[in-house]
Amino acid sequence: MARKLVALATLIFFTFFSCRSYITRVVKTEDIPPDERAYIKVLGVVTTEGKWIEFEFEPGSIIVNTIKGEVVDESGKGLKRISIPLSEVKRVWLKKFSPLKFLWSNLLVPASVVFVSGVIILVIGFAFSDPFCPFIYSFDGNAYTLDAEPFPGAIGPGFQKTEWTVLRHLSEVNRQYRLLVVNEVDKADYLDHLQLLAVDHPPQVRVIPGLSGALHTITQPVAPVRAYDREGRDLLPYVSKDDGLSWQLAEEGSSPVTAGEPKMELVFTFPKPPDAAGAKVIFKGGNTFWGAGIIKRYLDLYGKQGPAVLAEIKNQGPAFTKIKNMFSNEEFLSLQLQVNTAAGWETRGIIAGGSPLVPGTHVYPVDLEGVVGDTLEIKLTPPAASWMIDYIAVDYSLDLPVKVTGLPVLKTTGYKGNGKNAKELLGEKDNHYLKLSPMGTSIHLIFNSPPLDPGMERTIILGTGGYYDIQLESNDEPQYEILNRIYFEPEFMLQYELNEYFRR
Repeated sequence: MARKLVALATLIFFTFFSCRSYITRVVKTEDIPPDERAYIKVLGVVTTEGKWIEFEFEPGSIIVNTIKGEVVDESGKGLKRISIPLSEVKRVWLKKFSPLKFLWSNLLVPASVVFVSGVIILVIGFAFSDPFCPFIYSFDGNAYTLDAEPFPGAIGPGFQKTEWTVLRHLSEVNRQYRLLVVNEVDKADYLDHLQLLAVDHPPQVRVIPGLSGALHTITQPVAPVRAYDREGRDLLPYVSKDDGLSWQLAEEGSSPVTAGEPKMELVFTFPKPPDAAGAKVIFKGGNTFWGAGIIKRYLDLYGKQGPAVLAEIKNQGPAFTKIKNMFSNEEFLSLQLQVNTAAGWETRGIIAGGSPLVPGTHVYPVDLEGVVGDTLEIKLTPPAASWMIDYIAVDYSLDLPVKVTGLPVLKTTGYKGNGKNAKELLGEKDNHYLKLSPMGTSIHLIFNSPPLDPGMERTIILGTGGYYDIQLESNDEPQYEILNRIYFEPEFMLQYELNEYFRR
């Protein structure tokens, strides 16, 4: 079942669950039926001469066979109106069509559409999930592609965190980098700071950040020679390559979870040099759609008292400590990275959860003291149905020196927010927030690209911090019987979640 779920597109997610995705398509008159043009908003175009033109303040429109809109004039201070014949346009960055027309037309002509998400995921039970925010898109010269979805579980200032993410789809265009940050769901996003790191390194070297932002070089990654669950089922086809094929549950008909086993048990075995004192564990994965919704489902148990409990969490009252400890202990949003030592299994690190749409890759340095012999065994115990793992490997090499250049935001466009300077709001980690609200609010960010030394390659890493709000609107009575059991019975929340997952 996992292969089938992970291999399909976010089409249903983006079309029917209020997330506003963007698409690119080759502009040909026959590709855009006249009766659909009223639903199209043009955010930017690439001309046949390779020039990028952006409608920075208001989207353009397609009128007959011409794209019309306003762009910044030569002075950089005013606006001027332009008209571009479709015959002179190579690609158009379009805001989505109305849902039914969008779904129907794109199912009929899939060859003419490239979805920003890059994959299609059929989301079973997505109505019960709670996707993280905001959505960050990278510009590659032709399209904006979803590249990051930071702040997993950061539902208030007390949970604020800085996320470090490799941007795989960002390319230099005219000596600049461009990002689009969008609030895609019915929440408010609060961005405290945002910058890029241009990391220049030798070819054949991969650079991956740790959770704290420390940079690690990967030169000799070692895949597991064995990976299995509690029942001995082989996980290698899912986790041995960084290929987008993720483990979630076993194949259909062979689920290893039972009513009394709400946690999985996964063991990964790697070859190890006898004298290795440490290892860099490379982990690509995060929460499933079901796992991403755990916080909201928990708060929904409070019914009409939910908003008050959420306010207490935001103010870091008793509810804040309670929910933070529970999710940590039961591994809903973080995993204990356990290593087999001469004294038994010991926790040597914590793996952070992340977006189901764009699973992040991070390095977790592990101390190998007490690990004997020529093998390294790592164990993870994720709650059933809450985690997905695309790739796990280790690297025993020492980190190499790299050249790091911080790239602050050079220019912002399209943001009307609270009237403050968006560039300054994003410049420092100072608890002064750029707010993206309501749903659909976006901001374009532009960064300078420093020259790349000959013979070197570059990795771009996004560093951004903040949090988001969630909406609770239930008028139901609180389910105190369940809440009391969650509070007093260890791992009852795990069992309750597993039962709900299979019931829904």
